[in-house]
Amino acid sequence: MKKTFDVYFSGELLEGYEPDRVKEAVGKMFGLSGPRLEALFSGVPVRVKKNLGVDKAGRLRKAFLELGALVQIVPAGEEPGTLPLSITGSGLRLAPREPLKAEPADRTAPLPDPGRLSLVPLEESGKRETTSEEEPPPLPDTSHLQVLPPESGTLEEYAPSIKPTPIPDISRLSLEE
Repeated sequence: MKKTFDVYFSGELLEGYEPDRVKEAVGKMFGLSGPRLEALFSGVPVRVKKNLGVDKAGRLRKAFLELGALVQIVPAGEEPGTLPLSITGSGLRLAPREPLKAEPADRTAPLPDPGRLSLVPLEESGKRETTSEEEPPPLPDTSHLQVLPPESGTLEEYAPSIKPTPIPDISRLSLEE
């Protein structure tokens, strides 16, 4: 039985490619424009080809890479994101578990409000103030320890109850064609 694959595209682009040019090239590849082309770049995985063999799926992946776009190749009938890996331009990577959502490029994280914060003197916070005049804690006493010379002793000396596993006899085995 020959393994077949489905190819999904969600609008992911390779770094350094201009989005408008990639969109135009992908639209030309599939003969799409307008809302149907926009749906390919929505961030939600869309199946662009189904039941392809390994060679055809690889060629389609290569064609997308040359345009600056990334695809996800999954076994036929599987949904993208249900597999732990997807194939990208640089090899394998973790696949998203949920459909990707397009985020506005100019969206920034809100700044925290420092108005609710206040400073409390260290003495009042219950913590002990340290000064540079205090002595550091004493070092542990290691005078009773000794170092053995390199390559001395064996594991058997330190773990005599552990018996090595015997090597199986494979002399009776032979290779047949």
